[in-house]
Amino acid sequence: MLSTLPVSPRISPSSAWALLEHSILPFVHAVELSSTETQAVVRRLSRRGFAGGVVYDALIAEAATKGGAECLVTLNVSDFLRVVQGMSLSIREP
Repeated sequence: MLSTLPVSPRISPSSAWALLEHSILPFVHAVELSSTETQAVVRRLSRRGFAGGVVYDALIAEAATKGGAECLVTLNVSDFLRVVQGMSLSIREP
């Protein structure tokens, strides 16, 4: 989330939206996970003992894979690496 990046001064919500609207959204397409796909991700994570925010990371990784992404760029590499085992998705820092 742009508005929670560890930068000073913080990026305001309105500035974050402007960045997304003009610099990112024109170049991406939304990918929606079905309830069945979402349940499968949560089930897989629960079997591995994962809970909390890492579940959101796993859902993002699943949507990226479904959308055909080869690489996911994040400032949170360690959590994403925990959830992409068995997926053909590389994780990198910007």
